[in-house]
Amino acid sequence: MQSIVTRLVTFLILALAVGWAASAASGPGTTAEGRDTKKLEIRIFQIDTNAFYTNLRRSEPPLDSRTNFMLLRAYFKTNGIELKPPETFFLNGRNNNIVVRTTAETQTNIMAALARLNSLK
Repeated sequence: MQSIVTRLVTFLILALAVGWAASAASGPGTTAEGRDTKKLEIRIFQIDTNAFYTNLRRSEPPLDSRTNFMLLRAYFKTNGIELKPPETFFLNGRNNNIVVRTTAETQTNIMAALARLNSLK
């Protein structure tokens, strides 16, 4: 039986492959709907999970039913970062990182938002 980590990594690889295939099928620089796209890059941000999750829960209004992924998405949105397909992120608590596939400009904004989150006391 596959471990959860193996399944999540497999899912991430497949999701990225499907996203790339869809953008490649519509031609360079456009989506299937004809919109212009920017070059997407993958970046891995290392996090200290204990401090990260504590600060994340402290930064967003408390709702017991929200997962860490949902809290992080809300935190990004609060900071003006909205990832729309094919942009995506993957929160990996076991490896203490966040994998992000988006434009270089958005990655810079994410890095700044994560730095603000890490500086919360």
